[in-house]
Amino acid sequence: MRAAHWEPPGTIALPVPVHGEPWALRETVLLHELAHHVGETTGRSRGHRAPFPAVLLLLVAEVLGEEAAFALRVDYGDEGVEVGVL
Repeated sequence: MRAAHWEPPGTIALPVPVHGEPWALRETVLLHELAHHVGETTGRSRGHRAPFPAVLLLLVAEVLGEEAAFALRVDYGDEGVEVGVL
């Protein structure tokens, strides 16, 4: 596969990027896939529906900081994303 993804029961796949396109190696992509793992293995979320965004916000706050989580919350609000609660 050429796209980052999560596979049950616990594989996070980050493909080798095409030269000049390192997007899959960014922390945000890894956190996104980790949120799938955490959400789906605990039974809290499935796919990208709520509360997946809440799981991702929690991970972003812990790893990248509250400012990054705030920016993501603002973006979710602008896009009308249902965040949900944990």
